[in-house]
Formats: sequence, structure tokens, C-alpha cells
Amino acid sequence: MENVPNEILRTPDWLVDHRGGRLRRLHARFGGALCGVPMRRDAYAGMCWLIDGAEVPLSAVRRSGRPVYTGRFSANGLTLALSLSYAADKAGRLTVSAALQNEADTATPPFRASLRLGFDTFLAQYPDYNDQLFPTLLRCEKTHLWGYFSSPSGRLLALFTDAPTASYTLDYEKNAQGIFTASLDLLQPGRLPARHPQGLDRLSAGEKKTWHVTLLPVGPLYGIGAIKPAIAAASLLPVLHAGRYTLAADEACRVTVFSRSPLPENTLTLNGPDGGTRRLPLEPDKPGVYRALFRAAGAAPGLYTARVRNAAGYEAEMCLFVRRPWSWYIQAARKAAADAPQKASTHAESWYGFYSAYTARRYFPDAVLDGRLERRFHEVYPLLYQSGTGLPLVQEDRIQNHSSMLGIFVCRYACTADIADLEQAHRLAELVLRFQREDGGFYKGDTDYTSVIYPAKSIMELVRAQLARAEDARIPPEDRALWRGRAERHMAALHRAMEHLVGLDGNFQTEGATASCYEDGANSCSAAQLSEFALMLAEDSPDRERYTEAARRILEKHASHEQALVPDCRMAGGTLRFWEAQYDVEMGGTPSAPRAQMMNSPHGWSAWNIYGLFHLYELTGEVRYLERGMNAMGACAQLMGLDGTLRWAFVPDPQRQTRVFVKDEAAAAQGRVAGRHAERTIGEEYVPMISSWWTAPPHTQVSGYTAMGGAVTQGAACDNDVHEVFKAMGELVLTKAYIAETGDGHFECYNASCTPDGEGLVVTPAEDVVSQVSVRLTRERAVAVRFSSGMTAGTVTPGKPRWICAAERPARAYKPGRPPRRKPNNEKTEADP
Repeated sequence: MENVPNEILRTPDWLVDHRGGRLRRLHARFGGALCGVPMRRDAYAGMCWLIDGAEVPLSAVRRSGRPVYTGRFSANGLTLALSLSYAADKAGRLTVSAALQNEADTATPPFRASLRLGFDTFLAQYPDYNDQLFPTLLRCEKTHLWGYFSSPSGRLLALFTDAPTASYTLDYEKNAQGIFTASLDLLQPGRLPARHPQGLDRLSAGEKKTWHVTLLPVGPLYGIGAIKPAIAAASLLPVLHAGRYTLAADEACRVTVFSRSPLPENTLTLNGPDGGTRRLPLEPDKPGVYRALFRAAGAAPGLYTARVRNAAGYEAEMCLFVRRPWSWYIQAARKAAADAPQKASTHAESWYGFYSAYTARRYFPDAVLDGRLERRFHEVYPLLYQSGTGLPLVQEDRIQNHSSMLGIFVCRYACTADIADLEQAHRLAELVLRFQREDGGFYKGDTDYTSVIYPAKSIMELVRAQLARAEDARIPPEDRALWRGRAERHMAALHRAMEHLVGLDGNFQTEGATASCYEDGANSCSAAQLSEFALMLAEDSPDRERYTEAARRILEKHASHEQALVPDCRMAGGTLRFWEAQYDVEMGGTPSAPRAQMMNSPHGWSAWNIYGLFHLYELTGEVRYLERGMNAMGACAQLMGLDGTLRWAFVPDPQRQTRVFVKDEAAAAQGRVAGRHAERTIGEEYVPMISSWWTAPPHTQVSGYTAMGGAVTQGAACDNDVHEVFKAMGELVLTKAYIAETGDGHFECYNASCTPDGEGLVVTPAEDVVSQVSVRLTRERAVAVRFSSGMTAGTVTPGKPRWICAAERPARAYKPGRPPRRKPNNEKTEADP
């Protein structure tokens, strides 16, 4: 390599050592300080050109006083010239110019041309991973790509291109829970989502294409709300945003377009599920910001796609969804739990649908479906636990199995009021407590399982039932004392567990090959448990505030693994996990991806994050948590198709080659249950359940999964973990509505409507089943709620949300075509402070 000067860029915002073309050292200004960006030093180093996966060597030349790195590629019918260069400007942007030219006098065949970024996104070790960037969002539009990387420590690095970019690839670790780095696929053959540029996979004779890839640090730390405006201000790209991406039939949402380039028509084009098109007028708000209002009233349930094009010729797209009532989803989940039968498996994920079964039974009794599921429960449970003692027969040390079964018995007790169910829940809690050590954590061997699913939360669910029993004046005093004593013992254990989580300061362990990596579930379950326990404590308790702040810190860091900004209702709020397909739906790999890694977002476990978001809203009154939680709940709900078909998860990756496990129809015709693996390209789509046909033999205990792509045990699958979505739905939104007054006097209403009444407020829940309304106000008001059981009124002071409650009672099932609520037939006045 010749000696070329100026291979190290230094500006107030950047230090870029790009000797030889790669980013050998990179510093960027985050939160007011110049900070190092961890880069790969191995086979995943970058930036560099890849042609069909092969790295192209580059050498430096001097052009116009600055180094440019050039190379050639001649193979596979291709004769290409490539170049790469770096430049930083006073606006804080680092721009990488990547040029590609076909030197042949004929068109190229289809090929993949990628720019590997080289950021070290494998978050393997605490505390180093706190400052590593993770690919939180990459999104292709017809005319460009945009997105951002973020770190658990709150560093935000926006990225965008100025030309059509075919796709992107995340370089997953083949056998565990990591992503090495990411690549921009500037040209990419094969099937891609419709929103992507199509046919961008070749060059004509002599054709040259250039992409300018811009990196832009965005502040402040954790300030994700600044990312979209920053991208729009630093480019000519339009960026779309909505306050809520999933709406009920009587709700509305504000849509914002950030665009420095004017919008010639000042409209959004909206395509509905029926194929119809309409236009939403956009009103200028301030320079570079336009707003529209989408009203769901009268709109059919389904997906609505909004598009905009600005004067610079750049396009952007957004997806919104009009949902059915929450009661419809709960009842559909019960049916799905029956149609994809729960299995006596080594893993709770195979029988998690009992949560949906008992939640629906509690509020919407159905003799036929409830009977089917009750028979299934009595088949499954004895294969997992001994009758009488309740001790486990399989996986004795898999703590989350026992805590999940404990939670199911609490849910079952809410339906049956059978003390035997509560007693069994208590016995399971005592079993779980055997795994608690002196430091308060729950351990399987030497691995901390305190936040693998959520053993402490399950005990909290039991404690609430125990305390209700202890306060029930209808039972003998000695029984009440017994249940109070049990609740107090469990509360003491929970205190120890919460102290343990606080003391870890984010150094959580998880289940799997990389137990100490930064992992979605370990963090979301920790925040869920801390925040839920905080709500069980008195408002003036110092521990309540301490646990609240600990949960807040965890969720702020976890935003790096949450799709908080994607303008797509199918994914908004989904958490970023990428190793479940091999276990849950027995998806097989290919030579390039033997363990079928791909983003599963949302996945059933995305609901873990939703608990923490809702709890933090209740604890702090910060509406941003409610907004994020509701968007995530809406995306998760869409895993249930409008035809009642439950899907396992959504895959945001634009293109993954894999082997899906499908029903062997020939075997089925012979009366046998069998499956086979089929080669398939999947991308930005739902993945179906397999348990509807991949059933376990009757009265047989099976493994949760087997060969990760070579399933041999009939029925082995963990796809019923999707029912965590409906467990969260039952706890957080089915019987609850939320009214939040914002600073401008606007009311954000979820699952209810509200109408000013003089100086007061009248709230009307959307469904009969709603028995609690959370009200957050900026000034004191009298609030009356028209529950289906009658009017309840109270005075709500400004500050944190307050609940107004009615007596809970079963509600009628929602039926299409029937209004989901009825007018009250009596009135009463009481308020829960």
C-alpha cells in the first residue's frame, strides 16, 4: 500500500482512523463527549466491500487531496471496479462514499454487493456491552435506507443512504445468541419485501452507481425521540412517525412527516385492507414538519399503508392497523390454545396456552371450549407433576417451568374459586423458593435464573390472591391468618429477590449458550418484576421509589433492543430477539445459518417488556411509557390474524434463507403425524404455528424441542409461548382503560372515550368487561366513569395516574356487528384512590 496522507480524520465530532480503507479506530461525539465505537477486528471487520459474500481487497490512492480506496473484482461473470472514501463535515456527519462500476460491455448477471459496516454488535460481556452499538433499526424505503444503532448506555448513531438500497443483512452468530455486525446490501437478488427497491441486483454495461452512507450521532443520551427529526434535518429524506400505530375502531392518531424537502401535494396516500385509496391532508406545523390525523372511525379492521413523496423525489412508507376489541383477541386466543393443543412437554413454552384458556374463561365462559381445555389440562398436568405432592416429574431444575405452572394455577383459581388450585399454586411457590439463594437470586446450577421468564412475578401473582383470601371476611379467622402468613413469607422472599436484581446493576444472566450476554428477556423480565413489585408497596415507601428507578434504568438501556421507532404497526414495540425459531417452530438452518437465526419481533416474549412499560407509566405518570406499551401491545395482538389464525412470530429481516418445518401431507393422508423441512426464503412476514398439526401422542410427555432443524420427537415445539401476549393483554388492557391528559390539554384515550363535562370529565369504556380506568390529569377534575355495571365517580388530582374502579364481573362475549358496550342500567358512586 502506498503511503497516502490524511488517512485519519479529526473533527470536533469525529476521530476516524480509516487506514487501508477499514475503520481501525472510530470515535464519535455522544452526550457531549468523544467516545470510542467498538469495531470488529476479525473476519467481520469493516467498512469493506463484499461481492456475493467475498471481501474485495482495496488499496489507497490520492484523489483531490484525500485518500480513496479502490479495488477490482473479476469472477462469476463480473468485472467490477469499486471504491470507498470517507469525509466528515462541520454538521457532524461522517459520510462514506461507496462506488461500484461494471467495466464490462455487457450487463452483469444478478449479484449481491454489500457494504459491511464492521461495528462490533456482539454484546457478549458485562460491562463492555453497555457501550457497544446494536442494530436497533434498519429500514429500506423505495428510494433509500435509514435507521440507527444504539447502545445500552444510550448512545445513538443514525445511519441513512441517499440512493436506493436493496436490503440489509445482520451477521448472526451461527450457534448462539449474538450478532457480529451488519451489512448494507446495496444490490441484492431474490425476493424482497414490496417496500424495498425491486430488481436492484445488477448493473448495465458500463453502469456506475454511487451510494453516500451517512453516520450521524444523535443526542442526548437515550433521546430516541430526536432520531427521526435529526435524520430529516441532515438530509432530504422524509421520515414518518405516529403516536400510536394500532388503533381501536373509535380512536385516532396523529401522523407526523419530517421532511426538509417540501411535500408538493401536502397529502399522505392511504391504502386500506379493501384495496381502496384515500388521501389524508397534511398541515404544515413548523418548517420541515407536517401533521395529519388518521381517524379509525368507520374504518374496517386491518392494515392501512400510508405513503409520502417529497419534492426531492424521496419516498417513505408507514403501516397503521385498526384492531378489533381486546375481548375478541382473548377469545380467539382461547380457541387457538384448543386448536393447537397444549402438550405435556419438558418446557413451559409448550403449554403456555393455558394462560389464555383461563383468562378467557374468567371473563367469557364458553362451556364447549372451556370443557375441551379443561380435559386437556387434566391430561397434561399429571404427566408433569405428581398427584398429591405436586412435585415435578420432568425437568426438576427448570425453574421457569414451575413458576409458569404456579401462575397458571393462580389464573385457574380466579376462574374456579377452588381452594385446591390456590393450594397447588402455593406448593409450587415453595418449590420455586428452594432455588433461591442467600443473595436473593434464583439459581439453576451456577446460572442466575431470576429473570428467565419471571419467577418472582409469578409469586407476586400468587401473593395478591393470598392477600385477597386473607382479607375475605367470609372465611374463618384461622384460615385468613394462614393465608396472610404465607403471603408475608413470600413477600419477604420477593424483597430479597428485588434487592438482588437492583444489586446486579444490569449484569443479568440468561438461559442459553451465551449466559452473560446482553439479552432482551433478562432485561425486560428484570424491569417487569421490579416495577410490578414497586406497585405492591405503599406510595411513600423508599423501596418503591428505588425499585422504580432501577426498573426505569433497565428499560432505558433496553430501548436498544426495542423497535420503538419503526413506523410499522406489525413491529412497533417488538423486542429484538433472534434465536427462537430453531426451538419454537423447529425451523432448520442452511449452511450459512445452521441454527435459523433471524429476528423474531414481535414474539411472545416481547410481552415481557410490555409489563414494565405499563408499570412504569403507573409509577411515574410519564405518557411515553404508556405510548410505547400500547404500541407494543398492538403489534403483539396482530400475531392473531383477523381470521382467527394465531401466528407464532413476525420476522423483520428482509431476506433469510431457511428450512421451515411443514406438515407432511402424504403422511397425514395415511393418518400419521409427520413433518418435513422445506427450503424457503422468508422476510418481513409472519411465521405460522406448527402445533396445530405437530401434535404430541395422547397421554404422552414429550421434549420441548429436539434437533433444531431435524425434529424427530412427535410434537416437540415451543410455539405456544406466543400466549404470553394474551396473558399480558388480560392483565394490562382487557379490563382496563387509560385516560392521559397531555400538556396541551389533549386527552389520550385507550380502550375508552372521554368527554368534558363542565370542569369534570365523563369516561365511557369501550367494552363491558372494563372494570378499571386509569386517569392521569394535569389539573384536578371530577371524573365519572360509565361502567357497564353503573356510574362510578371520584375526584382525581394532578400527577400520577389514579384508578377508578367498578366491581368486576363476567362480561358478555364480543360478537361482530354488536356494539361492544351497553349503556349503564344503574348508578353508584365510589372511587379507588
